[in-house]
Amino acid sequence: MEIAVVGGGPAGLFFARRVKQLQPDWRVRLFEQNARDATYGFGVGFLGQSLKFIRLTDPPVLEDIVSAGHANSTAGFVHRGETVLVDAGSDSEAVAIERIALLNILQRRCEEVGVELHFESRVEDIESMRQAVDVLVGADGVNSRVRTRYQEKFGSTVEPQRNRFAWYGTERLFDPPLMIFEQAEFGLVIAHTHQYCATRSGVAIECDPPTWERGGFDQMTLEEMDAKFEEIFAAYLGGKPLLSQPLRVFYPAIVRNERWSVDNVVLIGDAVHTVHPSIGSGTRVGMRDASVLAEGFGEHGADLESVFSYYRNNRQFGADLFQRAAIQSIKWYETLEDRLHFDPVTMAFSYMLRTGRVDYARLRRADPEFVRRYESLPLPESIGLESPTKGAG
Repeated sequence: MEIAVVGGGPAGLFFARRVKQLQPDWRVRLFEQNARDATYGFGVGFLGQSLKFIRLTDPPVLEDIVSAGHANSTAGFVHRGETVLVDAGSDSEAVAIERIALLNILQRRCEEVGVELHFESRVEDIESMRQAVDVLVGADGVNSRVRTRYQEKFGSTVEPQRNRFAWYGTERLFDPPLMIFEQAEFGLVIAHTHQYCATRSGVAIECDPPTWERGGFDQMTLEEMDAKFEEIFAAYLGGKPLLSQPLRVFYPAIVRNERWSVDNVVLIGDAVHTVHPSIGSGTRVGMRDASVLAEGFGEHGADLESVFSYYRNNRQFGADLFQRAAIQSIKWYETLEDRLHFDPVTMAFSYMLRTGRVDYARLRRADPEFVRRYESLPLPESIGLESPTKGAG
């Protein structure tokens, strides 16, 4: 069997390594259009369940991630100038790692099992590649050329989301991670921050379209935009600049596909189903897709119909849960203006419950003191989407 993987992000690399481990006699090639050390983005986070999953499927990779990463299980929220900390509990212990460090780990681990890695190799003719191999795996992200080539067959939909994002790094170390709600003169601007290595943190800045336009960001040069965001968050950056990358502005989209495989082509990661930056699970979802698809080849060999059924049957439920959580998170942010009257503790509580993946009882177990603080406060006039009931659970 010969397998070609298009896309050298975490999902594509993890799949290539795992399938080569399970079928060492097969030829596995991976094609990445960028250079080996090129990457977009700064840090990647893994929560407790994802760490357990990697420990079970590939312990050496987990050891590399933990060794190179930065651990933290506490979340912080800044609203109206006040910081509130919440202990997410041992089940939600997180490890963040520099994205390029993660890629380098997976590249090295792929090569040690015999995967052929081809960098600066853009596959121009997807159909010719499909015909030349036994299996073509599309791991090429939200703008997947593999998916686009067979869009009608996959039944693909791409739904752009409303809010605007700009992604930065900084030498200011945000430990614990902070979610900063900053009221600028032209509207609410949000910074999602987390430390991902010993020397840097990631900063994703979000605002809705009216705020983006009132702030003039759609008319600014990139350098002017960088300077404006530095000014807005100067009190939190401690004199450190925002570190930029060429593609720092992006517009998230929700990708769905009626079918995950067509003929001998199969999609994984953001190519088949996206989540959202506000829950930071794209890499984790993609690596789980990769592992399950590889397991399918380990179980069923060259029987593609059985492999693809195994993959869909064992990933559909989990992937749908993440996507539903992402959509709930998107709704929370898009209606955040309705919650700006919340006190800082209530805002943090609302955030923690926004996706439905953390409930009142779980939060009480993780941080009973925080829940006691919340329960001691009077109910706000409007709770918002989740309508948490004090004393529940």
